[in-house]
Amino acid sequence: MPRLRTLALATALSTLAAALGCSDPSGPGKNGGNKPPPGPPVVSNLTCSGGQTGCKLELGDNTRFVVKLVSRSCAARNNVVRLTSPVAQSLTTDGCNEPIGKTWPFGPYAAGTVVDLEVVSSKLQKTPVLQLSGQSPNWTITFEDGGDDGVADFDDLVLQVTASP
Repeated sequence: MPRLRTLALATALSTLAAALGCSDPSGPGKNGGNKPPPGPPVVSNLTCSGGQTGCKLELGDNTRFVVKLVSRSCAARNNVVRLTSPVAQSLTTDGCNEPIGKTWPFGPYAAGTVVDLEVVSSKLQKTPVLQLSGQSPNWTITFEDGGDDGVADFDDLVLQVTASP
């Protein structure tokens, strides 16, 4: 009889884990088969091409901007994309599950306003990186979640920021 109770308890816990989205079909202690489970949350701030940190987008003569999700190919779920300047606002709590083409409009703002974003995600095999390229009025922000096997592809989240008068 105790064996039957143990089996019933294991089944109930497995059902509960699946309902909460915690099940892992690849087996115990695994995430996606041979990958370690995600680590603690990591905040990725904008870096410029070439690796400089502290990059920001300056609106110049443009007073409005739109952030658009261009593409996504994520291994790290629950990537929180946040605008930190000129206002603090979460754009999404899971960029990996947002529809391609989703936009977030902002403004108007005065000329010279600085726009800054960050991504909060789990640490996977490598440290995640948020990279900025382009110049006013069009910038591209690419996110590497650190979960790729081999080299970083910077296609896990691709955002376009477009400023306009």
